Amino acid sequence: PRLSRSHSSDDGEEGSSSTIASAAAERIHSILEMMYELSEEERAERTTYDSIAAAIEKSMNRSNDDALVSRTISPNASSYNAILTAWSNCSDRKSATKALDLFRMMLERYNISCH
Repeated sequence: PRLSRSHSSDDGEEGSSSTIASAAAERIHSILEMMYELSEEERAERTTYDSIAAAIEKSMNRSNDDALVSRTISPNASSYNAILTAWSNCSDRKSATKALDLFRMMLERYNISCH
C-alpha cells in the first residue's frame, strides 16, 4: 500500500517554513517508501533454501552472520515516527490527514507481516 503524496501546500504560504517543513516530510516519506519496497523485494528473492540454511546455522549455534543478515533495512517504528514527527511540525492544512493515512498504512503493513 502506498500513501499518495502531494507537493503543494493548501495554506498559500509559498517560500515559508511551512513549505520547507512540508517538503522535508515528503522527502522522509519517499525514503520510507524506498526502504519498504527494497525490503519487500529482498523478501521475495529469498529462497526456501536460504531460510532453511539460516535456521540450521542458528540451531547449530554457528556464528555464520552472512546467513542471517538482511541486505536492506526494513522500516520500523522509528522510521514511521520520523515521518509522523515531520508532519506534526508542519503547518500544512493536510498534515494531520497525511499523518493519519501514514498511521493506517503502518497498521496495515504490520497486520500483513504478522499474519
